[in-house]
Amino acid sequence: MEDRLYIVDGAMGTELKNKGIDYNNILFANIENKEIVKSIHTSYIKAGAEIISTNTFTILSLLYENKEELFKKVLENVINLIKDIKAENPNIKIALDFGPLSASAKKKDMRNIYLKAFNIIDFKDVDYIYLETQYRLEETLIALEQFNKINKPIILSFTFNEEDLLYSGENIKEIISKVRNFNNIVALGSNCCRGPKSMFSIIEELEKYSPYKIICRPNLGTPKIIKGNLKYDYKKDDFIDDMKKIKGLGATIIGGCCGTNPDYIKLLKSNIIKNR
Repeated sequence: MEDRLYIVDGAMGTELKNKGIDYNNILFANIENKEIVKSIHTSYIKAGAEIISTNTFTILSLLYENKEELFKKVLENVINLIKDIKAENPNIKIALDFGPLSASAKKKDMRNIYLKAFNIIDFKDVDYIYLETQYRLEETLIALEQFNKINKPIILSFTFNEEDLLYSGENIKEIISKVRNFNNIVALGSNCCRGPKSMFSIIEELEKYSPYKIICRPNLGTPKIIKGNLKYDYKKDDFIDDMKKIKGLGATIIGGCCGTNPDYIKLLKSNIIKNR
């Protein structure tokens, strides 16, 4: 990656939910509602995102459930969709997105699943591998063992608790000491968490210890459940002010996570990217 500031996209899941797709069907929207998925990707591109994440956050769960053929079908639809997007927007970069496995997955399960995924996926049509919302370092290292074998840059993004630790207990310094053995990592940072303010100390620690570009994609704060739906009330002005501070602390790949939409990415583009 070039030594500059990048704007990436925002949430996919909450955007699909806002368009009437049930959370349980978000992954399958790549098959059943592909035009809606494409329209969301396109909206982020028009808003100014330069890197787009595929709608595959939970795809590895299909391998965990021994649904290999369904995994292949979803993946095929995703690849065809991003080919269309790249044809229309040739300068856009595509990050193949993987979220973590279920907390019930044991080490043996993880090894089998990531090995199987590596053997199935044809990575040639994507620009980055994006391991996001990582909360167990053991799983991240297993994923890296497989995906580091291909000649694709890897973006790592972790989610931290209120003590700036992974849920498996490691701090930022410990994370970096373990992942430095993998040579394809180009960026390391954090997504999700409890909103931009919760990221300040995390970005400071990354700036202090990390040799990589820093990615930051916070939620719009902690949502409230209103009539069965998650509602985010983080004001746009507060979001932009906090993201300006995050940029000042050292983050150079900036976007949003749960609750954000193309409006927030457009604000990042107009308020932050112009000063890169």
